[in-house]
Amino acid sequence: MLRTIIGLLFFICASFGNALGQKNETINFSFLQYNDFIKKSKETGKPIMMYFTGTGCSLCIKMEKLVFPVEEIHNFYNSSFINVEIFDDFKKPDSAIKQLQRKYGIVSQPTFIFIDSTGEVIHKSGYKEKNDFLLVGQQAIGSDNYRGWISRFDNGEVEINTLKKFLAVEQKPILYANLDYRCKAQDMLDKYFSTIQSSEYSNSDNWEIINKYVGNPYSEIFKFLLEKKSKFIDNHGEREVNKKIYSVFQDAWSGDIKSASYIKAEKMIMESNEPMAKLLVIFRKMGDEARNNKRIENINWIDFLKKYNTIVLQNNYLVNPFLIYQISEQITTKNPNNLESVKIINTWLKSILEISTNEDEDFFSEYAKTYFILGDKKSAINAQKRAIEIAEKRKVEKKYLDEYKSLLETYKK
Repeated sequence: MLRTIIGLLFFICASFGNALGQKNETINFSFLQYNDFIKKSKETGKPIMMYFTGTGCSLCIKMEKLVFPVEEIHNFYNSSFINVEIFDDFKKPDSAIKQLQRKYGIVSQPTFIFIDSTGEVIHKSGYKEKNDFLLVGQQAIGSDNYRGWISRFDNGEVEINTLKKFLAVEQKPILYANLDYRCKAQDMLDKYFSTIQSSEYSNSDNWEIINKYVGNPYSEIFKFLLEKKSKFIDNHGEREVNKKIYSVFQDAWSGDIKSASYIKAEKMIMESNEPMAKLLVIFRKMGDEARNNKRIENINWIDFLKKYNTIVLQNNYLVNPFLIYQISEQITTKNPNNLESVKIINTWLKSILEISTNEDEDFFSEYAKTYFILGDKKSAINAQKRAIEIAEKRKVEKKYLDEYKSLLETYKK
């Protein structure tokens, strides 16, 4: 999976091929100015679908390759909307495109904003697979859509099913950290939770909303989660609740280290007595030390591994698996003769691979390498076979698959 991003280059090449004359029916986008497509909407009676994309958006490329060319989709969108591509190359700080992004609150790509001839938002969406993207367009020309949900909330019809639909298409609060989390999603979350009893916050439906969408560490909802943590744990399990709390802290303490939001989050986390905040600080320190170790030649990793061994194994579901992978690479490449270090990193890899969401061909291949160094050829072969199975399932490039198979043959000798 660490290498699969390379496969997206295929999409770029395919797009280049189309530009050279290969026919590829897809959604027809124009590049009109705002006033022009508003005028065209008034003339035709069609709503507008604005596709906000830009340089480096891999998910945009994926949709352009796999979703837009689907016949049912491009036929529907071309007949139902005026489709406009808003491409941001990031080079002009206050261009008309930047002004449109501010006007419609665009903070990620791809974003699809559906508007009427007055510029009012009808519906919106982010990345979608083909079936879901067709549904998005159908909602935009119906009544069960973003504008309808907002109207119901404004009329006092604050109920959970409408909220779920709204939050599924709205930009998450975490994306607005630099704006102190001021966004429509946070407004709706606050409004909904203010209408129900606090004793209901931890029930299954409301936990689903908290778990999926609460991302503001300063919100009253998150503060309540921290205060009543034991109640949530009783209902939903310690690991699930800890993962949620940890992720909110982690997301808040990310991004531009010079930004006001980063500095504010760092102060809040450093001063917090919440165990997940303290754990995040420890794992951040661990990552910093690992990167420093990486820059030092011929370092003995054993003291580092022993220092963090217990906390990694006890919190394997929270530690960054890519950090463990990188540490293992350093040890098996530069310190393979230190078998004590290899043995410890082997247990770390085993611990994170016990979590199904961490399954990755590169992780298993690295895991196999540690076994081979330790002289356990049977376990090395089994782990490498698993790496190959995952790689084949994910259809990685042949050259990488051949590398995994070559290593397997080495372990068999």
